[in-house]
Amino acid sequence: KSKVAPKRKVSAGASKKKASGVAKKKKLKRATKKKKTVGKAAPKIKKEPGKTEDGIGRTKFEMPGQRRPAPAENEPLRLFYESMYHEKAKKKTGSDLAEGWMMTHGLLDKDTAAKVFARRKKAKLDLTQGT
Repeated sequence: KSKVAPKRKVSAGASKKKASGVAKKKKLKRATKKKKTVGKAAPKIKKEPGKTEDGIGRTKFEMPGQRRPAPAENEPLRLFYESMYHEKAKKKTGSDLAEGWMMTHGLLDKDTAAKVFARRKKAKLDLTQGT
């Protein structure tokens, strides 16, 4: 036999307490919101080209197509993509995924990186132009 607990009766005062608690929270939220300034808008900060919002200059990479720093040699993703790249290179089939990842992280030699970059750029243009 399963025992079912008897239902509790909820008094009218309890629901009023809940409602007043919710109303208090809403009032607190309204009070903490920032007031909008009326009149002149705040002056916009001009960003210098090549700098981020916090003023730190962006890193310029020397390899074509590189957008991220090279990961450590024992990084799992690096091991995976390098092994995929070398496996496909032995079979002479090539792996676009591995080539792209390695180019983005600056792990290909300059000549190969330039070829992959040009190929990817052309493919991107073809997609945008619809040909």
